[in-house]
Amino acid sequence: MSPTKVSSCLLLLAVATGGCPQQAGVGPLGPLVQTNIPEGIYVGEATWEFTTRFNGQIVDHQTLTKPYNEIVDSSGLPLIQPDGVPPRQNLTTQYDLADFDITLTVTSVNHSGNRLVINYQSAVDVDGIQISGFGTWTYEFEPPNLLRFVEQFSGVSSVVEGNVFGLSWTGTGTLTR
Repeated sequence: MSPTKVSSCLLLLAVATGGCPQQAGVGPLGPLVQTNIPEGIYVGEATWEFTTRFNGQIVDHQTLTKPYNEIVDSSGLPLIQPDGVPPRQNLTTQYDLADFDITLTVTSVNHSGNRLVINYQSAVDVDGIQISGFGTWTYEFEPPNLLRFVEQFSGVSSVVEGNVFGLSWTGTGTLTR
């Protein structure tokens, strides 16, 4: 598979990770975390910067800006869409998207004051190439109605015919209720 095809597939993956069916993960689900973020629908704009690497060299760098929203439940947690499920440790999402199979598992959910941090690991199969990595969603609430977020992800493939693919992205947004 060419670095360009992998780059295009991974860009689609990165934009789509927010909308996935939910299934139980490995081990018991962690407790629901209660935060100080008020319940509601937060809307605004988000920008993602994607970098694809082939054998350590950057082969593609793209920026994407689009309208974005988060639905926050009564516990103060942004819901994973489309099922409206709050993130919990060991919650695993599995789905198919275009040419690849994706598994995303929440590894921790922590909050302090007006800040919420959700860590996850992800495994992706793109035409037989396995890519795995780790990511973080960080949310900060600023009263009365502002929600800022940063998402960061970094992953690498297994060795395929002597080659390694890598993908990283950072997304940022400012949303209002």
